[in-house]
Amino acid sequence: ATGQSHDVISQAIMDRPEFKNMSIVAYEHFAPTELSVSAQMSRIKSQNPQGLVVIATGSAFGTVLHAMSDVGLDIPVITSAVNMNEGQLKQYENFLPKEIVFNSAQFFARPQDRKGAVRGAVDEFYAGYRLAGLIASPESTAWDPAKIVVSALRTLGPNATGEAVASYISTLHDFAGASGVYDFRVGDHHGLTDADLVWVKYQPASESKFAPVSRPGGTPL
Repeated sequence: ATGQSHDVISQAIMDRPEFKNMSIVAYEHFAPTELSVSAQMSRIKSQNPQGLVVIATGSAFGTVLHAMSDVGLDIPVITSAVNMNEGQLKQYENFLPKEIVFNSAQFFARPQDRKGAVRGAVDEFYAGYRLAGLIASPESTAWDPAKIVVSALRTLGPNATGEAVASYISTLHDFAGASGVYDFRVGDHHGLTDADLVWVKYQPASESKFAPVSRPGGTPL
């Protein structure tokens, strides 16, 4: 369902005037249980693309990367932060393309120079993970929601009702988290927008593994 939605959304975005010099050369699909997609990759390669957007996640993402290697298609890959799993990527190291870029939360772009409340929140985030002996992963986006709930309980008291907590969060703003500064007053229950996302590149030889290639909002570094 996510892939089908992306097909529609991507075409709508590409129809915008600012992308008139770009085009999607092919859409290919496969079932998550398929063991090979070499035929799909061969068709894509025949169109001479400059990059590949992969919506598949988990083992299906590995299937795509393997097929790219099999057909000799080594172009930049853009994919979801769900695939930012160091253990999984290490298993694919023999057939990884040279460049894989992920949309990600700001805490994964820690080497990027930041100041103020977000920098402090990111430092707090990593200090907590070190204390627990854990490595940050895509699931670590749960850190900020937990921190927001704790803030509500500290303000309202431990016996606050669910309705009271929800009301507190709905008006919360200027709340610095590891993924950005939250503002829930717009009413969409997200607190963050696309302007808070960053792009990071997988660099297995580096200590941090993921290096930022954009500022929040997507502006290239």
